[in-house]
Amino acid sequence: MIGQNLFRIGMLLVLASAVVAAPAQADDDVAAIIQRLATPYIESKQAVGLSVGVLKGDQATTQHLGQTRTGGPAPDDDTIYEIASISKVFTGLLLADAVAREQLQLDQAAQELLPEGVTMPAGETRPIQLVDLATHRSGLPRLADNMPSLQTDNPYVDYTTTLAYEFLNSHRLRREPGAAHEYSNLGFALLGSIVADRAQLSYDQLLQQRIAEPLGMADTRVALTASMRDRLAKPHLADGTETANWDFADMPGAGGIRSSLADMLRFAAANLKPESSKLGPAIEIAWQVHRDDSDQGPVMGLGWHVAGYGSTRWHNGQTGGYHSMLMINRRAGAAVVVLSNTASEKIDTLAVQLLQAVAQK
Repeated sequence: MIGQNLFRIGMLLVLASAVVAAPAQADDDVAAIIQRLATPYIESKQAVGLSVGVLKGDQATTQHLGQTRTGGPAPDDDTIYEIASISKVFTGLLLADAVAREQLQLDQAAQELLPEGVTMPAGETRPIQLVDLATHRSGLPRLADNMPSLQTDNPYVDYTTTLAYEFLNSHRLRREPGAAHEYSNLGFALLGSIVADRAQLSYDQLLQQRIAEPLGMADTRVALTASMRDRLAKPHLADGTETANWDFADMPGAGGIRSSLADMLRFAAANLKPESSKLGPAIEIAWQVHRDDSDQGPVMGLGWHVAGYGSTRWHNGQTGGYHSMLMINRRAGAAVVVLSNTASEKIDTLAVQLLQAVAQK
């Protein structure tokens, strides 16, 4: 499913130096580091294909291993993958952009932005705010209980805002908004819908206008173009069996974005050096810590998970046949993107290994 095991990844980040057997040798370049660390994942069949990108300073290095489909060609910088829950980082940035434009406020009640006749569940002391949705502290569950296709290989294909609104109208919160962390795909899907509705655009249109076009990310969108479809890597289960792509109805903000390694490196570069981007103010709003560990949960920006004593922003994601990880450390001037056409959480370890290795250079 979309999301991640926070405890497992947190331990990986804390123990990152122990994960890497030894620091990279002084004469190792970044490409050699990627090959050394990534090749075992292909050889052991933990991944059918991998696209790996590293930013260190002003230099970008990419390496591609394995195949886009069984028996097919290797991926390249323009191969398309489902990035799954990394989409939440984009949704958080779209909220931050609306805040920077003074169109929305982080402490604004989500209820104010829903259509007439839709009631967002509220706590006894306060309503759910937009910042609660963006930090997984709304009190909403991970998934709604009225998803028609949940038990299929395309679980979000027919889950519409109409169904989500029906769920909201009948749901009662189990805890107060802001009280504790509970990872919620539903919450982020609603947040994406709310922000897009405020702009009077579809989510995909808003994504293009506010993020993809300003950053030159032509291959980052929900709906595949004909060219993107031709370059889409085939999805695989963890055992290497080919499976189905995931589709989203009209609520893609939790995990519906597709992208390429080239585009994700552009996004990472903008977050490493926001001052060089038109999106700089919004990037900084999303980057800030908006919920710390005193709030009974992981430290979070808007969509971002924060680790490494505040130095690293990260998110991963998994759909039925893909796994992805994005990690950015401004202190080290480094970022790592790992995209795979295999649904295996083991790929997170590779991203952590790579960040640790390149940060030491």
